[in-house]
Amino acid sequence: VRRAAAARRLLTAPGGTDLLALRALARVPLRDLAALGPDVASAWRRGDEDVVASLAALTAAEVGVRVPTPPR
Repeated sequence: VRRAAAARRLLTAPGGTDLLALRALARVPLRDLAALGPDVASAWRRGDEDVVASLAALTAAEVGVRVPTPPR
């Protein structure tokens, strides 16, 4: 419950989605990252909003928080 609450707070905090996206790059299984596209890390570094949102959603899902992801 605490991790879910923290994830919800980060989703609305300035820079919070970036932090959740970074956590996804470090912790989410590679098959899940690969499903987002061929070069997710580069897209994250460029600040691609769709990729950052999708990565943040993966991290939020790990703790039970559902976030609508942008269409690809």
